[in-house]
Amino acid sequence: MAAYQIFTGNAGLRKFILPRLGVFPVDREGTDRSAFQAGLNVLTQGKNPLVVIPEGEIYFLGDRLTPLREGAATLALAAARKLAECGRTAWIIPTAIRYRFLENHDPLPELHRLMDTLEARFTWWDPCGRSIIERLYRYAEGMLALKELEYLDAPQPGTLKDRIARLKFHILEEMEDRRLGRRSDEPVPFRVKELRRACLKGLAVPGISREERRTLRRDLNSLFVAIQLFSYPGDYVRENPTLERLAEIMTKFEQDALGVTYPAPRGPRRAVVKMGEPIDVRSYLGPGGRRSRDAAETLTETLELQIQGLMDTLGPGRPLPESALVSAPSGMPVPQPAS
Repeated sequence: MAAYQIFTGNAGLRKFILPRLGVFPVDREGTDRSAFQAGLNVLTQGKNPLVVIPEGEIYFLGDRLTPLREGAATLALAAARKLAECGRTAWIIPTAIRYRFLENHDPLPELHRLMDTLEARFTWWDPCGRSIIERLYRYAEGMLALKELEYLDAPQPGTLKDRIARLKFHILEEMEDRRLGRRSDEPVPFRVKELRRACLKGLAVPGISREERRTLRRDLNSLFVAIQLFSYPGDYVRENPTLERLAEIMTKFEQDALGVTYPAPRGPRRAVVKMGEPIDVRSYLGPGGRRSRDAAETLTETLELQIQGLMDTLGPGRPLPESALVSAPSGMPVPQPAS
């Protein structure tokens, strides 16, 4: 089960090939009953497992699991309820996937070149001895300051993490007041989804004014900004400076600032996959195979804990060398990456 967006592009080639590989689309914006039924058929009638990415988005945060959506748990519970009629059950196998640069490859020269390109977009001059970590956070603050000017009229004080949170919640709360008449305490992805649904519903109303249509489209763009902010924790690289974390955040910069849809990975990598103990979904059903009101929430919480635990056991990536963490003393030459 994959987002319908990946079926577009390549002159229809993906739309032709992916279904033949067993991939089917799901619309994450609403209740996609056809995708739900297709997934249910696989679980109750098919001979192959169903692969679902329960985060629902690509956040480029390989060490941190973002809040899971309840769709995967809801689908598994529906399958378990149906299978219980013939004495069978459905199983979920929590799986963690992490990427690691190959040990014999140094991606730093490529990452330096990407940082040069990003800074050039800001028309910034030579970094003057700054380490790549300092350049990364300086660039992040520059990007954030532009958005603060747009939404808050001025760059804000505080740490990068606090400023990201302040702007993110300002966008959501202001829009919830206007569109919903209430503020939610749900995780950001859930709030964005609800607001997007309200905006798309508004756009579907016949005969809306040009000004209202323009406002709705502007709100949709602001929701995209909010989910972008959510995907930048602000402390991700400094908390544990590894080559993988550095590359992940810079890949996000490449997408968001340079408009590159499918960025290159900046070096050969290997995937590390770890599977956990299977979860008997039937155990989350109530008496007589009935689903309790909070079964999907409870099962989703269990999945979050198990998947994050699997990710933690895989350990951190390759630590950044000391030269990437500190700046050169003033007046001393700075080693330049190979061209």
